[in-house]
Amino acid sequence: MKAWMVILGLLAILAVVVVWFAGNAFSSLKGESDRVVAAADTFSRGLVTSGWTIDAFSGLATKDYLETISKDGDAAFAKYATLGKPQASEPCTLFKLNIVNGVGTANAHCPMTFANGKATLLVDLFGANGGTWQVNGLAIQL
Repeated sequence: MKAWMVILGLLAILAVVVVWFAGNAFSSLKGESDRVVAAADTFSRGLVTSGWTIDAFSGLATKDYLETISKDGDAAFAKYATLGKPQASEPCTLFKLNIVNGVGTANAHCPMTFANGKATLLVDLFGANGGTWQVNGLAIQL
């Protein structure tokens, strides 16, 4: 009888520990998703202020992505120029978040209004070890 009580007590403690770990994991994931959305929102608002220029990416993009778009110069933004100047951005939503061993990738969708209509900005982001999430790719969905 005592052995069963000890086993049940250990199982109860194990259940509490599992629930505690699951709660912490969910809380951490929620915090990261909030940080991703905040980074995407900051970037989309920067486009409204700066337009399709390298300035909109300054401090918000990964070094590799900045080098890529800097090499292309104005041609990097030529395909987006047909939309016209960005005029307004709505809050971004997280579409995908993947974190493995502290390195994360994410994709956020940011509805925007441009001079020539509306489109959704698809922002790829990269973050490592709890650091700042930065833009690592960009596309437009009409």
